Amino acid sequence: MIELLIDDDRDEKREENRTMIHDLCGKLALQIDP
Repeated sequence: MIELLIDDDRDEKREENRTMIHDLCGKLALQIDP
């Protein structure tokens, strides 16, 4: 996912990846600190 963010210069795709990464971070945070 992070590789896609780095490799893809299209703003639309970058925004999608950023959202996916943000969601993943949120889920990880919930697991670490319930």
